[in-house]
Amino acid sequence: MGFKELKELGDTYSEDRIKQLAIELKWKGTGTSNDPVIIDGSKELPQRIMISNSSAFINIVNCQFVSIIADTCQNILFDKCSFEILGILRSSNIVVNQSSISLLGLGQSSKNHFKECTIAKGFNLNNQSNVFTDCVFNKKSHKTFQKDFNLPKVIKQLPYFIVAYAITIVCFFFIYSFNSISLGIDWIFLIGTLLCLIALYLLLTRNAKHKVIKKEK
Repeated sequence: MGFKELKELGDTYSEDRIKQLAIELKWKGTGTSNDPVIIDGSKELPQRIMISNSSAFINIVNCQFVSIIADTCQNILFDKCSFEILGILRSSNIVVNQSSISLLGLGQSSKNHFKECTIAKGFNLNNQSNVFTDCVFNKKSHKTFQKDFNLPKVIKQLPYFIVAYAITIVCFFFIYSFNSISLGIDWIFLIGTLLCLIALYLLLTRNAKHKVIKKEK
């Protein structure tokens, strides 16, 4: 399952729709930082839902979802919830606390915090500065969320790689022209390519930022 499939799951709830529901269903809170909307064990929310384009402060507590997607959102707290699918796309300042997640999808998101969660599996694309505190992963999901791959930074640095490759080939030709080494043209290209592939590998690993998976003291 990819990002396109995630976005097709469930009804879409905008910030205005949630605030209107809060009034109709008498949920506590107005959506401000000092008075967040509190949705506690509510059965009024569907099992499949997308929250889109919301910066309201929303606390969702003790709820169970088949799938819930936060797309372009901020300031949402999930506390003691369970998810078959949780997707966080283009979002920040999302906190997930003491929750169970069967499948976690993170895309183009940053500064989200997962505390004491159990995460079975997931996918992680072009994210940065997300933090996992005291979370339990299986072996595969631990590797998935241990690093952030920041594709735009890699693309920006590719011209440097191309220049380095050209300089390497020119240097080998220069040495070859003075007969300092007895290598054929094919070997020169091969060695230059291998050196540049090593440089590209180092570039990619340098831009795969390690997250801090830390223990609370």
